[in-house]
Amino acid sequence: MQKSAYFFDSERCCPYYCAPMADTLDFASPVPAILDSRKVFRQGLLVEGSIAVAELKQLCSMLSSAEGRVNARLEFGFDDARRRKIEGRVYGELSLQCQRCLDTVRVAVSEPVNLAVVSSEDSARQLPADIDPLLDVNEEIRPAELIEEQMILGLPIVATHEHCEPHTASVTPPSKASDKQSAPSTSNPFAVLAALKNNSEKNSDTH
Repeated sequence: MQKSAYFFDSERCCPYYCAPMADTLDFASPVPAILDSRKVFRQGLLVEGSIAVAELKQLCSMLSSAEGRVNARLEFGFDDARRRKIEGRVYGELSLQCQRCLDTVRVAVSEPVNLAVVSSEDSARQLPADIDPLLDVNEEIRPAELIEEQMILGLPIVATHEHCEPHTASVTPPSKASDKQSAPSTSNPFAVLAALKNNSEKNSDTH
């Protein structure tokens, strides 16, 4: 499959032509906002770039900080079954809350991309188990949404530092005396029955 690099300001592979740029593209370059799904697979497009974590709102809601960038390498083409495939990887360092000490921990997330673009839910259900579906909406692909979803899939279930102390809440436990004073006085039903039985026996003895 022929590969071609995506140049954001070139007319080579994208309809959003503005002005010529350099003939190299590194991960400091932003990923395109929108790609035409009718063209990118036929052209065998290769997209390499990055996006600010702060732009990925759903991902940010799961983080302790929105600093940093996420990198992506996405290859567009057809597989042997003539499915429209997107393969590659998304990766970056994210700030999560350590579940042990509750401070921020930086976690390296790297998630493979293996998607097939489908036009319906029925087509999605027919995909092999190792291929995830991406629904084609209005013949547009928004790389930021794709990258965000893949990064969310790559988040650890529990984030912790390799070495840290457990967080302890600064709460003073109540004393035993105060426990007794504050404890509600609830009557024991068995004690009540025992008292009634004793009273009954005393009354019997007096007769």
